Amino acid sequence: MDYLGSIVTVGITLLEHIEPNEYVLIHAREAIQVIDQEMALESISLWKEMLEKDGYSGFSRWDNV
Repeated sequence: MDYLGSIVTVGITLLEHIEPNEYVLIHAREAIQVIDQEMALESISLWKEMLEKDGYSGFSRWDNV
């Protein structure tokens, strides 16, 4: 899965059904809920804002969010 530009492995056994390119909520490397695109993009934007305040600038892939 792509997590803010990093590729990570997460479990999907807690989900009944998931399709490629769907957004999921993850806790402790386990996908726990499929979420809609609007919620996902809002969350990405908030994470980006918080991390940039801490000086992180590795978001070239997410510049359009």
